[in-house]
Amino acid sequence: MTAENMERREKYMKEVEKLERTGEYIFVGRLAEYKYYNMDQVIARVIEKMKERLS
Repeated sequence: MTAENMERREKYMKEVEKLERTGEYIFVGRLAEYKYYNMDQVIARVIEKMKERLS
Protein backbone atom coordinates (compact mmCIF):
# COMPACT_ATOMS: atom_id res chain seq x y z
CA MET A 1 0.00 0.00 0.00
CA THR A 2 1.17 3.48 -0.73
CA ALA A 3 1.27 6.22 1.88
CA GLU A 4 -1.68 7.88 0.13
CA ASN A 5 -3.73 4.70 0.36
CA MET A 6 -2.83 4.28 4.02
CA GLU A 7 -4.07 7.81 4.72
CA ARG A 8 -7.32 7.07 2.91
CA ARG A 9 -7.75 3.85 4.84
CA GLU A 10 -7.14 5.62 8.14
CA LYS A 11 -9.74 8.31 7.37
CA TYR A 12 -12.20 5.68 6.18
CA MET A 13 -11.74 3.49 9.28
CA LYS A 14 -12.29 6.48 11.58
CA GLU A 15 -15.60 7.14 9.85
CA VAL A 16 -16.51 3.44 10.07
CA GLU A 17 -15.87 3.44 13.81
CA LYS A 18 -17.96 6.58 14.21
CA LEU A 19 -20.89 5.10 12.29
CA GLU A 20 -20.71 1.73 14.04
CA ARG A 21 -20.87 3.45 17.44
CA THR A 22 -24.32 4.78 16.48
CA GLY A 23 -25.57 1.18 16.47
CA GLU A 24 -27.20 1.66 13.08
CA TYR A 25 -24.41 0.22 10.94
CA ILE A 26 -22.11 -2.79 10.87
CA PHE A 27 -19.25 -2.86 8.36
CA VAL A 28 -17.92 -6.31 7.46
CA GLY A 29 -16.07 -7.71 4.50
CA ARG A 30 -13.41 -6.81 1.99
CA LEU A 31 -14.70 -3.42 0.94
CA ALA A 32 -16.16 -2.49 4.29
CA GLU A 33 -12.95 -3.20 6.21
CA TYR A 34 -10.55 -2.14 3.45
CA LYS A 35 -8.83 -5.51 3.83
CA TYR A 36 -8.40 -8.70 1.78
CA TYR A 37 -10.40 -11.68 3.06
CA ASN A 38 -11.10 -15.17 1.77
CA MET A 39 -14.77 -16.09 1.97
CA ASP A 40 -14.31 -18.27 5.07
CA GLN A 41 -12.58 -15.35 6.79
CA VAL A 42 -15.50 -13.05 5.92
CA ILE A 43 -17.98 -15.47 7.48
CA ALA A 44 -15.83 -15.79 10.61
CA ARG A 45 -15.58 -11.99 10.83
CA VAL A 46 -19.36 -11.60 10.51
CA ILE A 47 -19.88 -14.04 13.37
CA GLU A 48 -17.29 -12.18 15.47
CA LYS A 49 -18.89 -8.79 14.74
CA MET A 50 -22.36 -10.07 15.59
CA LYS A 51 -21.14 -11.50 18.90
CA GLU A 52 -19.64 -8.09 19.72
CA ARG A 53 -22.86 -6.36 18.71
CA LEU A 54 -25.12 -8.66 20.71
CA SER A 55 -23.03 -8.56 23.88
